[in-house]
Amino acid sequence: MVDARGRKGDLALLWERDSIVEVKSYSSHHIEVSILERASPPWRFVGFYGHHETNKRKFFWNIMTLVNGLSNVPTLFIGDFNEVLSDDEHVSLRSPRPRWQI
Repeated sequence: MVDARGRKGDLALLWERDSIVEVKSYSSHHIEVSILERASPPWRFVGFYGHHETNKRKFFWNIMTLVNGLSNVPTLFIGDFNEVLSDDEHVSLRSPRPRWQI
């Protein structure tokens, strides 16, 4: 578990006892583990929570790129990336997002 900082939420990862889980890296926005299960090849899981401040998201996308390059085993990235995939997903009273942010 990665503890909360201020009013931000925690990150936690739970697993079944018969799986062997090794924490490889973590921050306030991600948890990366390697997983070994009976009768399955090893794989990695990365739980991710994107930064709520738009100007800091690129840093966390860079973390994901770095973490992805650390191993060649199959990896599952899952989480809340705090991103939208198209303009019509973004609802705001402010101006539309720049294209580079989508």
